[in-house]
Amino acid sequence: AITRSRTVPQEENVDTKHSGDETIADIVTRVRRWQMIKNALPPDKLPFVSLAYAQSLDGCVAVVDSSNELSSNLPLSGEESLLLTHGLRSIHDAILVGGNTFAVDNPRLSIRLWPHKKKSREKNGNHTYQPKPVVLDTELTSLRILLSKHGGEGIRAQNPIICCAQDVFDDINHESDGSLFRGADILPCKRDTTSSKGLDLGDVLKQLRERRGIRSVMVEGGAATLAAFANKRYVDCICITIAPKLIGGRRGVSAFGGFAVNSMNSGDEHDGNDGKSSISSWCNFDVNDNRSEAMFISGIGSDCIFLAKWPKYVE
Repeated sequence: AITRSRTVPQEENVDTKHSGDETIADIVTRVRRWQMIKNALPPDKLPFVSLAYAQSLDGCVAVVDSSNELSSNLPLSGEESLLLTHGLRSIHDAILVGGNTFAVDNPRLSIRLWPHKKKSREKNGNHTYQPKPVVLDTELTSLRILLSKHGGEGIRAQNPIICCAQDVFDDINHESDGSLFRGADILPCKRDTTSSKGLDLGDVLKQLRERRGIRSVMVEGGAATLAAFANKRYVDCICITIAPKLIGGRRGVSAFGGFAVNSMNSGDEHDGNDGKSSISSWCNFDVNDNRSEAMFISGIGSDCIFLAKWPKYVE
């Protein structure tokens, strides 16, 4: 079913009259409304998390090039959906990517294409507001790579928050190249004790809220980072740009190749045969179910947008 965006309540909305594309403004306003609902909850709650990314028709978000290096910097989105991405960024406090995306693509993570910019919310802030770039870099490997290649001036993201493991943070001043990180905004977090690598995403979100005042995070990739947030169920909504392109499985990397659907099992749904919970029940975004507000939206250039609350709201 193809469902166009519907009229959106106008709480703290984007000025659609001058946006040039009412559909894009409607999407941004809808996500903003979902944020406001969560932000009305007690302040100890974790930030609102959106997964927002572009994929091909066959579900690929990245490719492995001829040198066997992974890159998420694929030209998938059209101009209109790229504008949507910047619009969604503008209503989030932070834009988060994984370390590999940071090191390989060196992204700006800015809202430079969004016309409805606002002033910074910081005290005495006279400059245009930009969401904070956030990088998951457990061992600070990606930051080392970029600093060694380009130096501090070569990092395109402005003043990124680098989340690393607490023990790595503690060791920085004892390293011979410890001065390399001087001036960087490094945020120590707990390691994920359930896996051999990576950070505890719950603690990352907690530290971002408590120590940096971040109430909303837009996760853009790469594939492993998207899957990690989905696996831990630290997701409030999802916005997928589906481009009319095929990448192919030989070099293509799936958006959710590392997503373990079984980890979302609640035990409430059964398939009626062996008593095991139905996997499909957890992954079904029903556009006919008003609780999820799921919809496919066409008319964003040649791309199609899928927007929904994450299924935890439809249990």
